[in-house]
Amino acid sequence: MLRFFTAPTHSSSSSDRSGSPVDSLDSGDDPDSSGDRSPRTPRETVRMRCLLGQLSMTQFAPGHTVTDRSTPQQVRRAEALDNIGGFYTERIASEINGEYVGFDTARLAAEAHRIQPPSALTALRRAASFVLIAPVLESIDGLVDADVRSRPASISAEDRVILDEAITAVQVCRAATEADAVGAARDGSRGMPLSLDQARFQTFLADQEPTLAAVTAACARPAPDRANALQPLLQDLAEQYFIAAGRRLNGMLAGTSTDFNGQRVGPAPVELLVGLTEANDGMHVTNPVFGHEQVIVSIGNRVINADRSEDADLDPQRQSLTPAQRHGIEILGKLFRSLTALDEQVIARAVQVPASASNLRQQARGTLAELTYAGDQRLGDACRAAFGISQRERAMQPLRLLPQQMRYHQNTFGAPMLGNRESREWVLGPTFHSDLDTIMLPAARLPNAQVASTERLLLATRAFGGHRA
Repeated sequence: MLRFFTAPTHSSSSSDRSGSPVDSLDSGDDPDSSGDRSPRTPRETVRMRCLLGQLSMTQFAPGHTVTDRSTPQQVRRAEALDNIGGFYTERIASEINGEYVGFDTARLAAEAHRIQPPSALTALRRAASFVLIAPVLESIDGLVDADVRSRPASISAEDRVILDEAITAVQVCRAATEADAVGAARDGSRGMPLSLDQARFQTFLADQEPTLAAVTAACARPAPDRANALQPLLQDLAEQYFIAAGRRLNGMLAGTSTDFNGQRVGPAPVELLVGLTEANDGMHVTNPVFGHEQVIVSIGNRVINADRSEDADLDPQRQSLTPAQRHGIEILGKLFRSLTALDEQVIARAVQVPASASNLRQQARGTLAELTYAGDQRLGDACRAAFGISQRERAMQPLRLLPQQMRYHQNTFGAPMLGNRESREWVLGPTFHSDLDTIMLPAARLPNAQVASTERLLLATRAFGGHRA
């Protein structure tokens, strides 16, 4: 029985983000789009995509009815379509996890005192998100396994169409997850990092124009000198970011230091390590007794010393930039993504600050809940694992492997594995794995959500030629 014939009975509210070929975060928020008849908010846009997806699935149903004579491959295709349609239907219904697995609201309230551990009750009360897309991920694994992995068979035309639909559902899930996370920040149920408060962040960038210009000039220097030139500039931007956000850090106790990736870092409130480590990383340190805290950000050597003189296949917005400007955009993008993640950790600490205003404490609780959500093993939704990989990461593995399999298919059979060009570009593009992180990891959602808008605002500054999206 196909679930996608279930009529939607609830209006959409929700759980999570946007920013792929399906829809961008800002698609409904342009103040100049008053004459546009398209949905006005990212959440409304997601709902429209789900309704269209649901309609699309009904067109497949007559040709994929399962009978006693159906082959295993026919059964697999019908199940995949059922799972894709089910995702759209259940996404429109905006259920909580408990409803998805059979608890109605009354039963959950009545039995809440018996549900242990407390994290399991938290998971059941949470808006359904990952559990909705997990069956689609399993179907992708089955479709690919039936064709490409049983080499030398190429993917069949029928499976290619269904795989396209599955990938579109994943893109809609990512957009929905992001839209919900940003929506929660905007309505005050979780904290809003400065980088996502676009009016304030635009003002911040305008105030930092001289520093941004100096960053691009530093990127034009030879690699050995670049890190030294960038160090004070990025340090100042990080410090000014938290001042502009109104979240002034007071540093650790005088004379103390912290080990960070083998580097000894002193007690200043904000510390930047530029080109001293390989990876981009960050850490928020809080002394629970004295409340002293410190933010440490590493912008890794691979980013600082990368050669941007021969970039190919650039985003059109970057094509007119100089190599130094392109490099500057990338470095600043890494910086502001790290600062956003750390900003959320600082927001969450207000839970433990008695003097915090009630609205700040509410936002802090919402942020803390997202940063610490662990999922639940019984839902197949666990975000972490004591050993090996988590249930969520295991469910994501078919998609993580898809770019490699698509390249193999193209090289071996001379034909694309996906029929939809935008889906192909997304899977093989630079944001694919971070977009999967948005679906999988609640803590990654707002840092990923600000990437596109931050780049657009940077491109609008004089330091990058005043280019506008």
